[in-house]
Amino acid sequence: MSIFFDSIILLYLIASATLGIALFRDRRRTGTWESRHKLLAISCSVVLLFSFLVVIWGSFIEPRLITVKTVQIDLPNFEPTQPVRAALISDVHVGTYKKGGWIQRVSKRIIAEQPDLVLIAGDLIVSKPEHAQYLSSFSILNSSFPTYAVLGDHDYHVNHGYTLDPELASAVEEELIRAGIQVMHNEARKIEINDATFWLLGLDDWLAGKTDLPHALSQLTNQQINESPIVALIHNPDFILDPEFTAKAGQAKKADLILAGNTHGGQIRLPFIGAVSRLPSKLPRAFDKGLFDITPPTPPLPPLLTSPRAGEEKLFLPLVKGELEGVQKRYVFITSGISESGPRARLFNPPEIVILEFN
Repeated sequence: MSIFFDSIILLYLIASATLGIALFRDRRRTGTWESRHKLLAISCSVVLLFSFLVVIWGSFIEPRLITVKTVQIDLPNFEPTQPVRAALISDVHVGTYKKGGWIQRVSKRIIAEQPDLVLIAGDLIVSKPEHAQYLSSFSILNSSFPTYAVLGDHDYHVNHGYTLDPELASAVEEELIRAGIQVMHNEARKIEINDATFWLLGLDDWLAGKTDLPHALSQLTNQQINESPIVALIHNPDFILDPEFTAKAGQAKKADLILAGNTHGGQIRLPFIGAVSRLPSKLPRAFDKGLFDITPPTPPLPPLLTSPRAGEEKLFLPLVKGELEGVQKRYVFITSGISESGPRARLFNPPEIVILEFN
């Protein structure tokens, strides 16, 4: 598939450059169409050459940039002596366009930010077992900070028929473990930093049908659930539509903050428009990247969507910000990731490392 997309990019670059230069050059030749329509020829030439530069930028320059975004989030019952800083990355997708050298660059940039912990929200590889070897470069992170990861649909090689490749997921997990990364499968970990505590739920991939929120919560007592905030790490933000999460949402605490990836922010974006392509999500299109309030408008919130494996269509209800006094605020943060799948392009949407400051 990468050869297909790269071929299209190459052909477009050759065609746009050739045609743009020809139009600009031939405007001075007597008797040509370009000489009779000089203004139109120049305009077309400028458009073609500008698009050439945009494709060069979006395909080969912007995807190699690394940006750092800081987001402050207030967690309930959480009063650290100073903000707890968690570095969040997702959609690493090594194997096709990016390999071990890219992971080293990202890891060094994370180390420079000096977070308290690192969270990786799945989709570590593109699709093949040999891609997992590049994950060994994450070892420099483990030597500096506790690092937690969950798997995504690419790591399970979930296809449109929802078949899985457990051996591929095992190869990814084994390489992460060798690099010192703690891979979580519907588990709860107590995080104590700066004299404050929160619980991290590492949830397995939702699209692969591996998510088990009740199992993760069963590892906590009711007192632990009520006294400390819960942060859930999962690859696919569509998890918030799952009945296991939405049922009795206003009566029982599930998670104060969900951290996810998967959308890539659309990869290619335009100013004032946002994502150009269709997002790989059942959520409203506005849920492309960033922080969103998903506090239920009234308890309990009706089920929105069954698991995609069930093959049943349910009524889709848009998420509404909660306004009720006394209802605990709940948020989902979606990062646009650090790599690409499909075409190698990013536009107005460079790879990002998100530093979450928990207060």
